[in-house]
Amino acid sequence: MFRIAAGPSARVRLLLLVVLGLSACTCGSRAIPVSASAPDAPGSGATTGRPPSGDPQRGTPGDGGTMATRPPSGAPRQGTPGDGGATSVRPPSETTTQQGPRPSSFRTCPNKAPGGCDYGEACDFTEYDVLCAGGPCNTPQTGDQRCHRVCDDGACGSGETCVRRTVLVSDTGTRQQPLCLCAGGNCPERGPGGIPQPAEGGLALWRRERDLPMDLYYHAAAASPDRVFVSGGLHIQQLTGSGATLKENAKVFSAPLQPDGSLGEWRESGTLPVPLIHHGMAVLGGRLFVAGGQRDNDFTASVVSAPIREDGSLGPWREEAPLPQPRGWHSLVASDEALWVAGGTIDSGNFTQGRRDVLRAKVSGARVTAWESFDAPTELHYDQGAALANGRLYAVGARGELSSVPLDTGRNWRSEPTPPWNGTVDFGASGQHGVRLVALHDALLVVMPRGLTLTASLQPDGTVKDWRPASRLHHVMSSFATATSRTGRVYVLGGTSSTPAMQRNPEVWSTMELTR
Repeated sequence: MFRIAAGPSARVRLLLLVVLGLSACTCGSRAIPVSASAPDAPGSGATTGRPPSGDPQRGTPGDGGTMATRPPSGAPRQGTPGDGGATSVRPPSETTTQQGPRPSSFRTCPNKAPGGCDYGEACDFTEYDVLCAGGPCNTPQTGDQRCHRVCDDGACGSGETCVRRTVLVSDTGTRQQPLCLCAGGNCPERGPGGIPQPAEGGLALWRRERDLPMDLYYHAAAASPDRVFVSGGLHIQQLTGSGATLKENAKVFSAPLQPDGSLGEWRESGTLPVPLIHHGMAVLGGRLFVAGGQRDNDFTASVVSAPIREDGSLGPWREEAPLPQPRGWHSLVASDEALWVAGGTIDSGNFTQGRRDVLRAKVSGARVTAWESFDAPTELHYDQGAALANGRLYAVGARGELSSVPLDTGRNWRSEPTPPWNGTVDFGASGQHGVRLVALHDALLVVMPRGLTLTASLQPDGTVKDWRPASRLHHVMSSFATATSRTGRVYVLGGTSSTPAMQRNPEVWSTMELTR
């Protein structure tokens, strides 16, 4: 159990419950929802409810469990959505070798040896507790001790079938995990040393980036033409035997974007006027804008901005026209000449109650002077389910439906195909609610709890088409932030971890749309 104790820098009391790492938070009297019955993280091999232990695993798929941080190299990239009208730039081409579920590697993993399995896999190995139902455990191993794709999304590669395998036997019960098994008994081993591993759903495999300076949860992120910025949030101040003390963060960090999309060294760029969580952040016209959010137990309507200097540091903060009402949990996104606020809530006591009103502020001379309101067809999802692409705002509704509206009018909403949530996001009930909707060059990306992802193509008229599962990010659970560079690389930063071994999660991962 993770608690925030009132201290010199933390005036609110918050609670984070541990379900496979950090997974829930009570902010004042408000509970941040997450399913307590969520399955264990793929590849963790841990028993549900066991406390985290050890240091964070540092590694990427197939690297043997270790990875050196990348040194900065080259000049920074130029441009990002909302940078004041910069034209979108295609990144160096990455081509796809296969559409559809990623097949298993089938490499051997005796006794669940760490580093043996690829990203998103688990070892088919049955662990026995000291005692079984009939007495001391002495049942022989039933798993094949090979690496298999975790198929809790029900999807497997060609020639494989999803089967629930027993991974723990105890006197208090057994635990099973869905794994993709070779249906014909002759599935090939996949690299390294085997045939290459393809990506899924037109999305490149996730790549580990340079860690944040600290673990962060419920923070905000945004990209300028040449840097990624992160602000606010909570971080673990001290781990204890029974949990941890959390502290609010007011610092703003940034990292330069390298030519290959990797991140350079993180540095402290400035400090927010006050510590915030559940706020929105965007870059427009060379300034970093921060809107709304929570301070203590209350939301704020404050909007502030600061100039971004050439070295990435921030100039003095300036008050802008405030939001019509205090608001938190929302999306703040920037078009060429305007800021948009969508989703979120104004009720800190019932924060999952979303909003119909979408706000727009036209930015003139880098100043926000007023906000205007447009109503969506239905109440929108409260938690950051909005993105801009092809001259349209796309937003997830409170029941999971997707709709879009032209940016020039803010009216005449159009219904779009609903993503196949399949229970991964529990709209309108207690459970897993977090959704991040991200715009790529020719596609939309949805990142959901437990790193499940979906992609859909965008037609020239902005119509959404063909939702499908995509390359999955298993390391993250919820409360993460996302930022997208001008070249279309998506960064997922911090958040609660789905791996029990990771008590702190400063990790940053990135992906991009594959060239069709």
